[in-house]
Amino acid sequence: MPNSSLQKAKKRNLFLFVLMAVIALAIYLIKELDRNKQQIYLPIKVQNLQKIIIHQTPAITLEKLKDSWFVMQNEAVPANKKAMQNIFDMLNTPLRDEYAVSEVSLKELSLEPPNLVIELDGQALSFGALSPIEQMHYVRFKDKVYLASPFLQVRFSQSLKTFTKANETIEETTHDSHHGDH
Repeated sequence: MPNSSLQKAKKRNLFLFVLMAVIALAIYLIKELDRNKQQIYLPIKVQNLQKIIIHQTPAITLEKLKDSWFVMQNEAVPANKKAMQNIFDMLNTPLRDEYAVSEVSLKELSLEPPNLVIELDGQALSFGALSPIEQMHYVRFKDKVYLASPFLQVRFSQSLKTFTKANETIEETTHDSHHGDH
């Protein structure tokens, strides 16, 4: 009965295939879990931020007053909630790599002088060059250099008008342009 042994071989092969698939999935999940545990974030508590200064021309000062964000001009103008949320979301996004300042050349990474400086409660967040391989920006915060999504700099490099737009108008424009962010 060669047919019976063929059926047994098919069942055995199917069992082995399923077993290998389960083992491969388990290895993938373990590695993914391990990678998630080791994710790197900027050491910033976004909910505790009180003042952000974007050093560009003109400089933009954003300040939290009574749990709401304002653009500080001649008078306090309510900041656009969506623009602020986009900044906070990017500050909470995992980073790619982390280096001690002593391990890298700040000048080579365009961090000395930086391309853009943001003050977060008096602490400088400096933006440097775009890494040609990873397509991520070098950013310096305190004594570390990180690789961050280029959208972090994009969120800070917006015009004063973006931060002062009425809350309804930016949500539509941000939503339309948001498709390219991912």
